Amino acid sequence: MIVDQSEVFEAPAAEWLYREAKRLAATLSEFDVPGDTARKVCDAFMFRLATGLDAEPVEADNEPWQPTVAFLKHETLHLPDPATFEWHDYALGVVGEVFGDA
Repeated sequence: MIVDQSEVFEAPAAEWLYREAKRLAATLSEFDVPGDTARKVCDAFMFRLATGLDAEPVEADNEPWQPTVAFLKHETLHLPDPATFEWHDYALGVVGEVFGDA
């Protein structure tokens, strides 16, 4: 298996984040959360999720582990390039797309 950390990661990462924001918005709608409240919840949750993926290690067995999302395409595992990609840069933009911002 090949591991790639490059800008190739950006497009699927943004699409995944959009999909998850859309999933959260749909769930809130399912429970009749008003649109303005749903938007605030999505903004807050997606930004917190993104910053957690950027720089919030998980402690397990007294060791820090950095959570991430990876994408497998063919035999290449694509990971974010920490020099060019940060999840939080995309969080509010994808929520805006979900809620129809111009």
